[in-house]
Amino acid sequence: IDGAQKFTITAGSLKPMDGQEPTMQVVKATGDNAYPHPNYDTNFLDNDIGLIELLTAFIFDDYVSAIRLPSYSMAVDMMVGHPATISGWGLTSDDPDAGVADTLMFAEMTIDNGDACYSVYENIWYSTKLCFSTAKDHKSTCQGDSGGPLVVQEDDGIWTEIGLTSFGSSNGCSAGYPVVFTRVASFLDFIESTTGLEARQ
Repeated sequence: IDGAQKFTITAGSLKPMDGQEPTMQVVKATGDNAYPHPNYDTNFLDNDIGLIELLTAFIFDDYVSAIRLPSYSMAVDMMVGHPATISGWGLTSDDPDAGVADTLMFAEMTIDNGDACYSVYENIWYSTKLCFSTAKDHKSTCQGDSGGPLVVQEDDGIWTEIGLTSFGSSNGCSAGYPVVFTRVASFLDFIESTTGLEARQ
């Protein structure tokens, strides 16, 4: 988001490019309303998180709602073995003729202990990230999915955003390499100081 002049944010639609779904809501923001993390590192992709302040609020209804932030305790809980859901409109394969998805795609994944990511991305693997191995079924994020949500359903039934799609292997999305997500719980101080919201302990 750093350097962007304006943003268009949509909600309530699985096909936002069509612009035809009556449930879709659209709001705007400018570059002045963007807050990239002050310590974002383009070389090691550390602190890969940012916030955008909307000029007008979304109206919550049956199709648009807020996602819950993680608790501070999730910053130290590795959540190994926990099922999680990724989503995005990125490329659907490594085929050079393949385009981005026209409908929001979902995939179920399981959080790893980080060994797979450390072995592949030794110099850019940190505790502020979450690791997913894709070798088993090759489900993965791809180019165009960056910044998308990684969510889990907690014991109380509420969906919580624990991660943001950060990066994968340059060898391709279908090659079975692990993918890495920014751990949102590691940046609750940044979110609180920027927004004034208070996170759960």
